Amino acid sequence: MNFYPKEILDRREVTVQGARVPQILIRWNEGDNDTATWEDVATIKEQFPYFNLEDKVVLVEGSNVRKENKDSIWRVYYRKKVKNKG
Repeated sequence: MNFYPKEILDRREVTVQGARVPQILIRWNEGDNDTATWEDVATIKEQFPYFNLEDKVVLVEGSNVRKENKDSIWRVYYRKKVKNKG
């Protein structure tokens, strides 16, 4: 049976031999929240390189909001001040 991480339930840091070690609470594919385990982030990154540990997924293709064009010039327009006619 192959186990793989399904979801991150929580995060914490523990001290191991004087060093802070980030850990995540993993819910595995074969189990529920009661069978979740705390694992070192470094271990999960090494054993499951395609499992996303961040809040947002980084897309290789780029943004879906607008295309990035480094040659484009940004123009900022200001509203003209109205002179008092009084």
